[in-house]
Amino acid sequence: MRKKLRLLLILLWIVIIAIFIIAGLTSGWWSLTPIVAYNRPQGPFGWLFTITLVLSLIDFLYYHLISPNKK
Repeated sequence: MRKKLRLLLILLWIVIIAIFIIAGLTSGWWSLTPIVAYNRPQGPFGWLFTITLVLSLIDFLYYHLISPNKK
């Protein structure tokens, strides 16, 4: 489960970075904003970014703080 979550997180972060790069190269940065407005994600990029942040937080909290590897 941990490896699958890590692989998913890596893939999601790569997609987010690629979207930022493409938007920057094509002057489409303003089409991505606002990412979060009125206390909820806006648009597909906002939802992707929010889901990725939540999964990253879950990964960090569970695998590093709640049940770390005991050696």
